[in-house]
Amino acid sequence: MVVELGLTQDTRRALDTAAVAEAARAAGFTALGMVSGRFGSDARVVLDAAGLRCHELLGLQVREPAATVARAEQLAREAASLGASWVLTTFDVALGPDIVKAIARCAAVIAEVGAGFAVEFSPLGPVATIEEGLAVVAATGVERAGIVIDSWNFCFGPGTWRDLEQVPLDTIAYVQFADALAPLGVPNMEEAMTRRALPGDGVLELDRFAFTLRDRGWDGVVSLQVLSDRLRELPVDDYARRVYDSATPYWC
Repeated sequence: MVVELGLTQDTRRALDTAAVAEAARAAGFTALGMVSGRFGSDARVVLDAAGLRCHELLGLQVREPAATVARAEQLAREAASLGASWVLTTFDVALGPDIVKAIARCAAVIAEVGAGFAVEFSPLGPVATIEEGLAVVAATGVERAGIVIDSWNFCFGPGTWRDLEQVPLDTIAYVQFADALAPLGVPNMEEAMTRRALPGDGVLELDRFAFTLRDRGWDGVVSLQVLSDRLRELPVDDYARRVYDSATPYWC
């Protein structure tokens, strides 16, 4: 079983693509997520030179149907330029019939350039659990979509460990992984964006999370998404190294 470690970029930190790529390469990562609109026309060349691939492009937010489809078309062009494997998708509105039709169109547009439609469930949105995420994958088309299992979203969400134990492995696009400090109140977006922690430095049951997937034989990309105000103060090379080193005991 081979797990590949990737790095999800922090959207609250403005960094040059070459600097992030070099930091990720030096730390040991082999994949780097990219943020829409925050890379130049030479980004694919920069990634190739660093020996990295783009496993995810951030990202599509599902809102009003026409605007969502238009945004997916833009992201598809960016994904093609990067050779991105997945376009990460989150949900801001309930999944009525018009929205389901729109996301099916989005997935088709993204599939045309060879990328997948990555469904991220979150307790902070209308698609809150693995079960609900899998329903979106099914409605969108299992041949062009997959679910993203984020440790923060799972551990703070309403789902159960049984959900993780039973998720079909071939429906997993990739995993996002981080720890979290004890929440100051009800987990919210600000907690998610500022108070994650290096694996092992927080309160999440990461040993059980990782073991549940590995024991079932899952392999794929684990993307480190450590969003922390404290860690944002570190130089990017130090940050990348600490993130990589903290994750390897769980996956390598």
